[in-house]
Amino acid sequence: PLFIAYEADPSDSGKIHTNVRARWDAKDPEVLDAMKHFADLAVQARQALEARDHAKLCDLMDENFATRRKLYGDACLGPKNLRMVEICQRCGAAAKFPGSGGAVLALCRPSASGEEA
Repeated sequence: PLFIAYEADPSDSGKIHTNVRARWDAKDPEVLDAMKHFADLAVQARQALEARDHAKLCDLMDENFATRRKLYGDACLGPKNLRMVEICQRCGAAAKFPGSGGAVLALCRPSASGEEA
């Protein structure tokens, strides 16, 4: 199953793009590389969806979140957003932000038997 969890008070969501736009405009290599990586992940995610490869899609979602966390940092992402992702991950689901924070998109990992966890 695919599900969305959201924070009733998404106060952390406005912080997400703090200085990344300025860094993009300045051609910061870390930001340019991360944005290219996000685009590559999107292409791979589409392929995983088309192939119905849910395990691969879970891995890509986790990689998306890890890349975002590295680029923006925990202080920018905010404790509420991080907690939602950590809860999903503790339950064995892949999780990422569907936007700028305040919500997470999670996908239950397929079990070894091929059933959803």
